[in-house]
Amino acid sequence: MRTLYQGATGTEVIELQSTLLILGYNPAGIDGIFGRTTASAVIQFQKDNGLVPDGIVEPITWGYLQSLITYHKIYIIQPGDTFYKIALANNLPLSELLAVNAGIDPYKLMIGQMIQLPKHAQPTKITVSAAASLQNSLIALQKYYALRRPAIRLAFNFGASGALQQQIEQGAPVDLFISAGKAQMDALEQKHLLINESRIDLLGNDLVLISRKDHGKVTSLEDLTKATVSRISIGAPQSVPAGQYAQESLMRLNLWDSIQPKLVLGKDVTSVLNYVETGNADAGFVYHTDAQGSTQVKIVAVIPSNSHKPIVYPAAVISTTKNKQAAEDFLNYLQSSDAQRVFASYGFKT
Repeated sequence: MRTLYQGATGTEVIELQSTLLILGYNPAGIDGIFGRTTASAVIQFQKDNGLVPDGIVEPITWGYLQSLITYHKIYIIQPGDTFYKIALANNLPLSELLAVNAGIDPYKLMIGQMIQLPKHAQPTKITVSAAASLQNSLIALQKYYALRRPAIRLAFNFGASGALQQQIEQGAPVDLFISAGKAQMDALEQKHLLINESRIDLLGNDLVLISRKDHGKVTSLEDLTKATVSRISIGAPQSVPAGQYAQESLMRLNLWDSIQPKLVLGKDVTSVLNYVETGNADAGFVYHTDAQGSTQVKIVAVIPSNSHKPIVYPAAVISTTKNKQAAEDFLNYLQSSDAQRVFASYGFKT
């Protein structure tokens, strides 16, 4: 959302007006125009909360509005929502949800409409175990999801997909798993640890060779065999999908045997990126998304996609989850056009 000043128009103003209305500050109509009546409602809200005592309309930012929505337990209606589904996803008695929204016709909910959740409602915690390469994008999406589902608290566990797989097999309390490789998800499926019908292929990625921006030793894949290049980092192939893809590509390109003595193995792609950034490796193999998020490395080469298996990020709800509906709702959100645009902005293939 842009910073909203008096005179602004559009859907963002409608969200502001809807929020003020639910909080008890009637902007005298929801028309998408930040006019004098909306300004008066903003001024009154700010006065009541000790924000601006002199009656000046301060700019309303997206973060500020989001904090209001979260704090005051406001829920924004999404496509397909019903009061029953909202109550189920937020662990609320349906009768209580209907009671606090007595003035709203439950059969005429509109997308973008805001309703009130009971103030005492405890947030439902969803634990998501996800490949380390997803960390930046999922953290970004977390704040957007808080706006849509204020009664859901997302807890992330990032790491190598193989390590996360083992944790789930050993009984770790996980609701949703997003892997950077199919093998780890296949292993869980074979052990009946997934809700199979929830499994999807969420994203794709590219494998790239990187070096430090101030490092001139490596300008191509072939340079990896030179004596001047002494340390090359990849993820440990036994547990890190990016390492498996790197090994597969290097073997197909007839480079594996010559560079194997130079390898520095990382526990995940984040470790590999760190080794290159700090100069502890002359070069490394990471995902395009990891390289894009770093200011200290450059992409030397994009690894040919036909030299390794397709890079796919499968996702599925874990069979032992105690929050099946909430986990499925979050997975559905990750497939939405809004979420996919965020993933794409971090370099993922959607």
